[in-house]
Amino acid sequence: MEKEYKQILMTFVLSLGITLITGLIPNNAGLIGVGYWGFPLPWMNQAVVLNPVINFDFSAMIIDLLAWWLIVYVLFFLALRFKVFERIGIQI
Repeated sequence: MEKEYKQILMTFVLSLGITLITGLIPNNAGLIGVGYWGFPLPWMNQAVVLNPVINFDFSAMIIDLLAWWLIVYVLFFLALRFKVFERIGIQI
């Protein structure tokens, strides 16, 4: 049981890292003159004005985090199923 919690926590931390790293990637999905960051959903934006302010959309960030967690968790489950970690010598 503890092993399952550790796997869920590990995949969640990895997906949080991916979500924060995608905040560095520009995403051109919106108005001209506004910079968007985050992938697949832009969760950070900044208008191109004299005194720019960075705005965060926390609901989009949570949805983005959950999407990345689902992807990472499915890939992790498949890696466990096909014993990828045992083949490369990692104990989980």
